[in-house]
Amino acid sequence: MSFQLVKVRREHYRDRRGLDPLEGLMEVEIEVCSKEKHGVDSYLFVGSGEEEINYQREAIEKLSQERYWNDTVLKKYSDQIKIDKKAFQTSYDPYSKQKVNVIFGSSVKGNVKSRLQLTLQPYKGTAIACIYPSRILKSHPPIGTSGWRHFKIWEDSLQYVRENVCNATARPVVCLLCDLFGAPGLSSLIEFGTFYMTEGSTVDLGHEVERVAAAKPGSRFRGSVSFKAVKLEELGLLLIGMGYSIVDGRHKSMPVLLGSHKYRGLNRNLMGRVTYNVLNLKTSSRCKGDGIVTCGTVYEKGELENVLINALKAAFDKFGPYIKQIDECRKV
Repeated sequence: MSFQLVKVRREHYRDRRGLDPLEGLMEVEIEVCSKEKHGVDSYLFVGSGEEEINYQREAIEKLSQERYWNDTVLKKYSDQIKIDKKAFQTSYDPYSKQKVNVIFGSSVKGNVKSRLQLTLQPYKGTAIACIYPSRILKSHPPIGTSGWRHFKIWEDSLQYVRENVCNATARPVVCLLCDLFGAPGLSSLIEFGTFYMTEGSTVDLGHEVERVAAAKPGSRFRGSVSFKAVKLEELGLLLIGMGYSIVDGRHKSMPVLLGSHKYRGLNRNLMGRVTYNVLNLKTSSRCKGDGIVTCGTVYEKGELENVLINALKAAFDKFGPYIKQIDECRKV
């Protein structure tokens, strides 16, 4: 395989104080795929970095009284103090007023932006999105090495080598996605809040090497995505980054990959298959609005469907030659 070097189209980033044409908020739900609804049962793990530890209190007390903590002393207690499993992210939910499992906005934003970066492939030698890290691949990563599954899914996009990634601290010009999602020295026009678990629970998965507390199939997480100074077609790009597409003239949310172990699974369990579902969209009364989306309006049900399909159509009309959607769950 040959790798082609392409240019990245960059323009001066827009004023971060602006609101027009569209400012608003979408309430979004992330649902873990289930056999009943999606044909397959999947689990989801988004780690917190914390690990649950099993131990005997007497052993800890004796260890704390040891004068020196050298290898000999630690080995004596190692069989009595064991790491049980990696914990799911948790945070305080202001609505239920209790600690619940969550997916932090930074994880969701990274998932959506990276999917868009790979979906927007170069056209006629030019890209409208940079990709980090921007490095020249000399060959397809061998099977079994780091990144080979990722490359297998996104091979059509990764065969192109983009110029250096955007950096607003060095130059005041950025690609389209960095203008929307932010870059070094540049704030984002699209922000993702914390997604709180509203349905479901976790279950222990894994083996002796690694155990995790994973969200069960059918679990749901709800959060918000805010935006300002975006155009209708850019709202459509955001939806595409969430896995939305147009099927038979209607919008459809396709399963996408999120979280840890999404490529190879864990102990024969599918991991990371989820869908994004927009529940409602609210526009601010401060913005001018678009011809289709008006300011100060709440869109739900049928009206929401009309907004979503028109935003997707606007994105395909504007950026169609660059958009190459991949069914990542089938190619993994």
